[in-house]
Amino acid sequence: MLATEKSSSAFNFDAQVVENWKGGYKIEIDLEAKLDVEDWEVNFSLPYEIKEAYGVELMDQCDDDIYSISGQNEQVNLQKGQSINPIFIIEDNGQLALIPDFISYEAKTSTVTEKPEKTNKTNKTNNKTTTINVEQDFDGDLENAIAAAKDGDIVKLGNKTYYTDGIIIDKDITITGQKDSVIDGDGTSESILYLMKGASGATIQNLEITDGNNGIFAQEASDLTLKNLDINNIGIDQTIRNGPNNTGIVLDHAEGVKLVNSKIHNIGRKAVGLENTDGGIIRNLSIQNVNLAAEHAQSHDAAGIKLFNTNDITVSKNYFSDINAINIWNDTTNLTTIENNVIENVGEDFLAPAFNNQVDIFGIYNEKSSNSLVQGNEATTVGRFLGLRATEFTTETMTIEDNTLDRFELGTTDYWVNESAEKLIALTENPDQADFSLIAEEYLAQANIGD
Repeated sequence: MLATEKSSSAFNFDAQVVENWKGGYKIEIDLEAKLDVEDWEVNFSLPYEIKEAYGVELMDQCDDDIYSISGQNEQVNLQKGQSINPIFIIEDNGQLALIPDFISYEAKTSTVTEKPEKTNKTNKTNNKTTTINVEQDFDGDLENAIAAAKDGDIVKLGNKTYYTDGIIIDKDITITGQKDSVIDGDGTSESILYLMKGASGATIQNLEITDGNNGIFAQEASDLTLKNLDINNIGIDQTIRNGPNNTGIVLDHAEGVKLVNSKIHNIGRKAVGLENTDGGIIRNLSIQNVNLAAEHAQSHDAAGIKLFNTNDITVSKNYFSDINAINIWNDTTNLTTIENNVIENVGEDFLAPAFNNQVDIFGIYNEKSSNSLVQGNEATTVGRFLGLRATEFTTETMTIEDNTLDRFELGTTDYWVNESAEKLIALTENPDQADFSLIAEEYLAQANIGD
């Protein structure tokens, strides 16, 4: 069940999907007043059409994905602590069920506009937020619209496809789509969206990203929010086995990242790669059809989600199927939480690459990681394949509880190319203090990743 909670100074906003069927779904809202509010109005974004609303007045604003609700009858005014529970029926045409994203509220006695929670470590300031409409303001030129945006601005896409060979983003902006908004890389060998350090604090939401080498590549961009995305057909047409390529989302030094409520599918090598990062959340993803052609070695870094040299990352409530790779690979990390994930039929699609038959796959591989928590996960397997494998170093400090696993194995042999250096990486709480270069040459010398 997808759910989200947001809070402002006046309201708690809790939404959850309670029913999901082909073509649509049902959402229940718990809206609680934290103050006495009169003639209130709450604004939220959702890229789909709300067909019916019960318990509130629904107003569809001029922006296609921004909605407002207000109280009916005796609930036009709310007292502190009072809750209402509206219900929405959503039409999604068979796409991923998404949760409304709280934006702001207004009341008769005060007007306060609040962006979704975000900690911006770069301390950027911009007293004026401008919404740039790509179609109206830039005649459909997405790259020029992004280039013109300033920190804090919102770039709003139309319901159409934008073609690019790669866009560089170096500002704290929000890029938001609506129904049928697509950024198409047109087969580019580059990353479709490349976020630099200056993009720290940015949000990318409510759109499809397709047909390129990488979908999103973020390097030294902290506090990112990536949500309500459909990333597909990445790394299929051109196989690149070295470096961070053929991957849905690549995140390096992405402290504070929130990657949530998205679908990542038809990926050549890896759906999500997160490395050298302290603090982050990966939640409510649907990951399917990864490395099915076995173009990448499962012993290197083909994966559904792979963490490397990270600290304090939570991987929760994700769904995996048809992954010809390790589904969740927690590799040389500290304080990882892996909870409430569902992994289906590990091994059903197993195929070794022609250049390396010495490979294997697992539902969860907890490898050389310290102080991890593995709880509430479900994994089904086929034949000899394991739902969970944890190495000896990992097992010493791992907490494991309440999982439903067909087959698992704990305390397996750790493979060290340099034991002391790899332990240092796994135990560090500051990824920048761990030096992968200490083992990189030895590792690459023995890794068979193909030409």
